[in-house]
Amino acid sequence: MKISGRALCLTLLALPVGAMASDEKGCDSVNWGEEVLAKFPNAEKACHGVIMKNDAVYAHYVAEIVASDSESVTVHLIDKRGKGISEVKFVPNPDQGIKLKGKETKWQDLGKGTTLDLWIEHSRWGLYSSPDSTPMKILSRKDL
Repeated sequence: MKISGRALCLTLLALPVGAMASDEKGCDSVNWGEEVLAKFPNAEKACHGVIMKNDAVYAHYVAEIVASDSESVTVHLIDKRGKGISEVKFVPNPDQGIKLKGKETKWQDLGKGTTLDLWIEHSRWGLYSSPDSTPMKILSRKDL
């Protein structure tokens, strides 16, 4: 009885680790669309994970705000090693906020150094604050 109880505890402890690992997989198996690769050649390299939502594949990106004003936000998309790989300037959707640490936050309340989760639909170039949102207008993108 003690052995099976220990095995159960070890299995339960291992589940969150397995779940976290699966969140970071999948980027290398995405069938990236031509438009995405033409406008963001490092899409796979900067990808932190993949989810399915509304019958579409969304790649997860981690971004750090490097500049913002009343009209636009500029971020560095961060690779898995924590290095900035691409700079993207976009116009946030005025009617949408962004979830930051699980809390809905207004774009104008975010400042330099804030880390965000952003999304790109695998076959169309566009930046999303969540897979459920509408794409934000991208003003520019360049490699770092």
